[in-house]
Amino acid sequence: MRLQLGQTKAALDSYEKSLAGFQRLADADPKNAQAQSDLGVCYDKLGDVQLQLGQTKAALDFYEKALAVDQRLAEADPKNAQAQTDLFVSNFKLGFLYQTMHDYEKASVSYAKGREILLPWHEKGLLVGQFKNAVPQMDQRITVCQNAEKAIADIEFVFKQLAKQIPELLVLRVQALLKRGKPAEAVTTAERFARWAETLDEKLRNNERYNAACVYALCAAAIEKDRDKLVDQAIALLQKAQAGGYFKAEQIAHIEQDRDFDGIRTHPKFVAFLKELEKPTDEKK
Repeated sequence: MRLQLGQTKAALDSYEKSLAGFQRLADADPKNAQAQSDLGVCYDKLGDVQLQLGQTKAALDFYEKALAVDQRLAEADPKNAQAQTDLFVSNFKLGFLYQTMHDYEKASVSYAKGREILLPWHEKGLLVGQFKNAVPQMDQRITVCQNAEKAIADIEFVFKQLAKQIPELLVLRVQALLKRGKPAEAVTTAERFARWAETLDEKLRNNERYNAACVYALCAAAIEKDRDKLVDQAIALLQKAQAGGYFKAEQIAHIEQDRDFDGIRTHPKFVAFLKELEKPTDEKK
């Protein structure tokens, strides 16, 4: 369960206070596996909290420290299941963090390292509980990351995939291109997304118009000089979806919370669009 902001900051304060104690015990007895493990767990928890706070660099630092501890423990006792699964978890968390940072190459490497750790145990049927399906889950994540990297490199790769995979890859491509400082390519992707949405059948079209509007909103938030134009394009897609009957109560509630629109949420045209959505049906008539 994701903590609320106040709870997250309280957790960060608690773990930071605990860290000094765990560090002192680990330094006092480097051969004490439990003390080392406790330190690694504390690093992991600090990384988790920093990630929830959006502090990816701080999270990366703590996850790397946890990985170093878990690596030493796993190498010291290769037959210890707890040490091996702890090392897997550290690699998984690094992979997940890199994935959120849209560094899919590094994410793939971390997931692959985690997979390699558990593979011998998986092949012998020794993994249970939350780790029972960890190897096939890593295979799936590695494939997602590899496809994401291919999609970023070549937009035509995206449109060669199954239709149900295209929207997610287009969103990932826009997010990554903006992160990598390639706004023009991100906008081109949004334009392709919008055109592709219009080729779909009626059952899917409005949903993908909405998703295309989301990526225009992401572009608008990141590209100040073209913001008004990009907002207009996002609103135009939302209006098409609205005319197609897309915005029922559930969809209105969703757009009011959708973080993809946070960068334009106070823009007058977006504010006006939301107000129009919220009008009672009889008043719209």
